[in-house]
Amino acid sequence: MLLTKKSASSEAGVRSPFVHSLRRGLSQALPTMDRRAFLRRSGLGVGVGLAASQLTLVRKARAASEGGAMGEGKIEVKRTVCTHCSVGCAVDAVVENGVWVRQEPVFDSPINLGAHCAKGAALREHGHGEFRLRYPMKLVNGKYERISWDTALNEISARMLDLRKASGPDSVYWVGSSKHNNEQAYLLRKFVSFWGSNNCDHQARICHSTTVAGVANTWGYGAMTNSYNDMQNSKVAMYIGSNAAEAHPVSLLHMLHAKETGCKMIVVDPRFTRTAAKADAASPSAAGGSSKVEVKRTVCGHCSVGCAVDAVVDNGVWVRQEPVFDSPINLGAHCAKGAALREHGHGEYRL
Repeated sequence: MLLTKKSASSEAGVRSPFVHSLRRGLSQALPTMDRRAFLRRSGLGVGVGLAASQLTLVRKARAASEGGAMGEGKIEVKRTVCTHCSVGCAVDAVVENGVWVRQEPVFDSPINLGAHCAKGAALREHGHGEFRLRYPMKLVNGKYERISWDTALNEISARMLDLRKASGPDSVYWVGSSKHNNEQAYLLRKFVSFWGSNNCDHQARICHSTTVAGVANTWGYGAMTNSYNDMQNSKVAMYIGSNAAEAHPVSLLHMLHAKETGCKMIVVDPRFTRTAAKADAASPSAAGGSSKVEVKRTVCGHCSVGCAVDAVVDNGVWVRQEPVFDSPINLGAHCAKGAALREHGHGEYRL
């Protein structure tokens, strides 16, 4: 179909007989229409097409057949407490048909305020996770291979008996777990006694041996002496050798709330930790306390940007560099050259 524009001026402009005969031939071979007729017929065709499509594509909604959809079981939310340590973080366990399917944070808990450490965040996965280890694995030629329970029991028991025969029962050290209940701890201790040794301890004694020695001698009590409410009402908090951001993130969450109300946070640590990054003042200390440590602020000389660097100097020797988060230029960041500023002149692996 040939779309043409018909007007009086165009008709008057055609004078040649050849052009006139050519137009007549084309009009008979290809039917023509003006623009208004084209738009009118196009609109009609589109309307008919839409109406026809509605008849076939739009159908009345029907309910799904019983048993075909997931999540149709009885779902309950049971509030519980994380058992990994004694902090007491609350957890909402979502139970479907008696199976713990997922966990949710408890934001109205006065302890963890909806947060968790890495262990608490994976609380369900330890017992009900789809990717937890369900059978023994043995490292063979650098790769783990699945073995049967009988094979694992026979190999481990045989090697332990050979070790006791060669070096005595005291050659093995047994460590209990804070995840054990009373009965499990009792059985482990009895097993070690039957083994013929007294080398049995608990991981909490290893974990808290230093804190008990320090806190008990200082405050007269070998455990926590303050509550989280005291942290949030503090004016100044000092962390000495403590990296709460990684070792106790729930407690650091309360300290961050305290900072919002004006508490000043000071961190003294030989390392620049994630806790130090949140501090109002971070002071590096020397291991052993026998050397003179200074922090000298300088500027990276690799280019003209002017990134600030804190040079940690120990007895006159530049031992490491730390980022400067309050710098308005680099905001604690560096390019690859700036991050290796000390290494260029004082690095142990420089040429």
